[in-house]
Amino acid sequence: MRPSRLGARQGLRIVWYATRSGMSDYSAAFTWKSWLAGWYLRILAQVLFFATIGALLGPGQTGYLLVGNAVFLMTSHSLLATASTTWERDSGTLPLLVASPAPSSLVLLGRSLFWIPEGLVCAVGALLIVGIPLGVPLPPVRVLWCLPMLLLIGLSSYCLGVFLGATVLTRNDLRNVVGQAAMTTMMVVCGVNFPAVRPVAGLLPLTHGLAAVRATLDRGPDAAVAVQLGYEAATGAGWLAAAWLVLRWLEARSRRDGRIVFSG
Repeated sequence: MRPSRLGARQGLRIVWYATRSGMSDYSAAFTWKSWLAGWYLRILAQVLFFATIGALLGPGQTGYLLVGNAVFLMTSHSLLATASTTWERDSGTLPLLVASPAPSSLVLLGRSLFWIPEGLVCAVGALLIVGIPLGVPLPPVRVLWCLPMLLLIGLSSYCLGVFLGATVLTRNDLRNVVGQAAMTTMMVVCGVNFPAVRPVAGLLPLTHGLAAVRATLDRGPDAAVAVQLGYEAATGAGWLAAAWLVLRWLEARSRRDGRIVFSG
């Protein structure tokens, strides 16, 4: 069966309903109490741990590590899409999506978008809740300027997460390994705790966006910040194109031979 041709409005509706489905899955996992006392408390402790190490390293290091690890929460949440992209296989609905005349790739692109608003809440919350008691300068206006930058980091990282999820869609046993490996690699090379490793880091989300956030908190937005954000957007677009191509290839192959149903 060939996928039907959809207009932009229909495609956006598919993505929206897929996002709502993912939000329903996520809301079943947490209550607001368990989220605050469990998930969020652990995240704050992680950022606090790295930020306090900065106090032992010298002046300015606390702020450097705080900003890096708070912003990294935006990326780490978005990269959870690597695992959640495969949830449709676990629930047994992926063969039905592939058999549908609408592109299943649109569903898989939208079903994990709920990680992005959660990542934004965690990143901004960690920056303020940990940074203010530690005395890190966080001018309110500059923090507000950083909000759209964080969303851009989240979206570009999400594109990478969906790409990685697509590559392990037929190997569910690898989803957490691949996702955690990507997070660890980006934490090391993208400038979170150390200077970014060039040129490898330039091909990954977070690197340019984090540089833009650091510059904005230091001196406010300027032309150099805009250039970094342009690079971040281009990086995300590249990973989105890669994710789309892999998902469409898997969709076409599975419609041809049913491998998505029987693979491991």
